[in-house]
Amino acid sequence: SEICRYTALDLFQEMAPRSLYLAQLLDDGNVSPIGAFGFRKMLIESWGAFPLTLHTPMTFSIKTNSVIYVQSPEEGMEKFPALFQFEDFDTEWKSLISWPMLPFGACSLLLDNVIKPTRDLEYHLTIIGQTIALALSRNELRSVAHGVRSKISRSAPAGLTDRQKLVRSLLEKGYTNGQIAREIGYSESLVRHESIAIYSALKVSGRRDLIENPQNSATAKSN
Repeated sequence: SEICRYTALDLFQEMAPRSLYLAQLLDDGNVSPIGAFGFRKMLIESWGAFPLTLHTPMTFSIKTNSVIYVQSPEEGMEKFPALFQFEDFDTEWKSLISWPMLPFGACSLLLDNVIKPTRDLEYHLTIIGQTIALALSRNELRSVAHGVRSKISRSAPAGLTDRQKLVRSLLEKGYTNGQIAREIGYSESLVRHESIAIYSALKVSGRRDLIENPQNSATAKSN
């Protein structure tokens, strides 16, 4: 997709990008491809969706809300052996980086250079992830998964996912982000990102506006 090509070749040009994989976290707990650059289309289709419980750099970055660095295929095989179970997975790269794109999913980038973690790089990756997530929340990025359940469908501006509807209902009851996280079993960071997406979708300024604006609340419940 264009977003993957731009991210890999423009934003990471100096790091010698090899390929990039962008995936969405579905409501059923599976991770499914939205787009890719540097991978054969049929290869991505053969991978399909995989569970969040599968231990890969991408799923680990989502669960821990952190940037994951792998400095060589050998290190990857030691720490994330499940990654190499994917058909024809590339093993010629020098570095692999996965970072969260909450609340939607994560990105994985394969590089031809050895990259060491730095604060500046982590900040850069975080901003890129947040920017893509914002584009998704505003329905500006409409990528269709390659034959699997990863199509993003937000036909109405006020439409919310099932998870967002659950978070919204708890917000309206006065729950804090921490309480919501414990209630639904997700990280507090994910709840915070979902709250921002809810406010954006309903065009409200925040929690108080959401509670005091029954019209928006009723619209959300009807979608």
